[in-house]
Amino acid sequence: MILEELRWGDNIVLEGEYHCNLGYWEWTKDVLSKNRQSLNNACICDAVFAYLFTYDRNSNIIQAFCEAWCQTNTLLTSTGETSISLWDLHILGGLPISGVPYEEVIPNSTELTGFDDKRERFLPRTCECMFATFHHLKEENNGNMWVSFNEWIQFWCKKDLKYELAPPRKEKKSRRLSSTHNPTGEIPIEINTWSSTQEMVFSKLGAKHQKYETYLTAFLSCWLCAFVFPSEEGNFIRPETFKIAGLMASGKRVSLAISVLASIYHGLNKISNFTVRPYKSLFSHPLCL
Repeated sequence: MILEELRWGDNIVLEGEYHCNLGYWEWTKDVLSKNRQSLNNACICDAVFAYLFTYDRNSNIIQAFCEAWCQTNTLLTSTGETSISLWDLHILGGLPISGVPYEEVIPNSTELTGFDDKRERFLPRTCECMFATFHHLKEENNGNMWVSFNEWIQFWCKKDLKYELAPPRKEKKSRRLSSTHNPTGEIPIEINTWSSTQEMVFSKLGAKHQKYETYLTAFLSCWLCAFVFPSEEGNFIRPETFKIAGLMASGKRVSLAISVLASIYHGLNKISNFTVRPYKSLFSHPLCL
């Protein structure tokens, strides 16, 4: 940028923007109604709620932001240097700073099914259920190594569909959009009953006594892959998220803000190092949008 060797394309494509997955909004509202206390314990209730909506964006502002970014992880502005902080992600993004470090890993068999000296499991039983579901869906898909968000949502969420797929948001630089496909944001009062189809899912997994925690673990796995740490591979579930999702569903606090901030810094530094049209990788992290 300093050498003026970088050029923007005519149309900036913002990777990482929200793409609606059929059934996700219904699933989110159901989880918020059934598992609000667990989400509050993990300090992620507000962050989960935020993804019930789409948001306006302005490509000119984002372009100016990228052009002001320095490799020292600061923005060079007319008023001096500033940056994105952990406090910003905590207050604005609703993500916890303290807690268990975030990591994506496939646990070994001992950690997955074993017990410690106090006869307590190393990992929640729900983590084992996630791997069983993942392999089941792979087999149904002729052994394909990928399980899509849509396949995961259809397996776990048996709610009637109320929301159509939201079309891509069209940029409005002069005024806000007059209407959207967003839900109202009203969360129904918790209902302690499950449909017979949903009960059958828990029964097959041997999770009849941990329905709420299992349901929440499955949701958080999708939430982490789709919104918090999206992957370049596309809209697929990563088994590496099952361990952390299980811990959060059990009420553990995970320091998501630290890893998210590192992800944002990494993406912005990639842009600043590009020598040709960086618009293909702009803001890989949706929290920037």
